[in-house]
Amino acid sequence: MIWKAVVVSRYERKISEHVFATVMPLVVLSSALDKEQESVAFRLHKNVIL
Repeated sequence: MIWKAVVVSRYERKISEHVFATVMPLVVLSSALDKEQESVAFRLHKNVIL
């Protein structure tokens, strides 16, 4: 991920660690929500075709 390199190169270590600690749970949650939305869309699409 490009944004990680930007954070590391731009900010001091302590600030970088704080940014990662704040952002990473949101990144994981966002990824999980995307997968759930894809799953729901697939199930809806499957039900429409059947």
